[in-house]
Amino acid sequence: MTQSPPPAPDAPPPRLVAARGALLIVDKPSGWLVHNSAWAGPKEATLVDWLRTGHPGAVPLHRLDRGASGLVAFAADKTAAAALGEQLEHAEKRYLALCRGRLKAPVDLSHPLVIDGTEKPARTAFSLLAHCPDPRVCLVEAQLFSGRRHQIRRHAKHLSHPLVGDVKYGKGPLNRAFREGYGLHRLALHAHQLTWPDGTRDRAPLSGALAETVTALFGDGVLAF
Repeated sequence: MTQSPPPAPDAPPPRLVAARGALLIVDKPSGWLVHNSAWAGPKEATLVDWLRTGHPGAVPLHRLDRGASGLVAFAADKTAAAALGEQLEHAEKRYLALCRGRLKAPVDLSHPLVIDGTEKPARTAFSLLAHCPDPRVCLVEAQLFSGRRHQIRRHAKHLSHPLVGDVKYGKGPLNRAFREGYGLHRLALHAHQLTWPDGTRDRAPLSGALAETVTALFGDGVLAF
């Protein structure tokens, strides 16, 4: 039997951001799987299931971790998936992340990651958006140049700036402090901008507990970009 997805405490329903021809852009809430895994866990309702209620042939072009939120691109059908997937490969992908410590300077990190036993090249560029009076954290934008599993999370850990709320690669005491102090029960990672090769830009603003936490730490103006 299909189960409902376990959303984060503050999670709104998914939102269709754009529909341009065969391209569909969805704003995924934290807590939702993009699709079920063939090898892990019980089956549950997913973002694919939600989108297919209105677009029966929808195919995801990439993935976003369950705990993360933000933009996920779909093709309306399998026929369009290959061409749109190639466009996505050349699109500019930007994420917001709440990281431990203080990133002192931009970092363009090329550091291979082991995926299924094989080392794969991976590149992520990190830039500081804001420091705050709390020295434990900073707000960072990460740009992906490759799409390896957990890439931003693993690269952030490699830099000793793991993401807040990351139970796999992060720091337990910091995660607990933000759960207790801010009610943040999720991974502090949000896919906020996709810029396509033709210059079209899709955006998804922060919402819920992550937006409230960022505003509390950095002030109202920090999200106005």
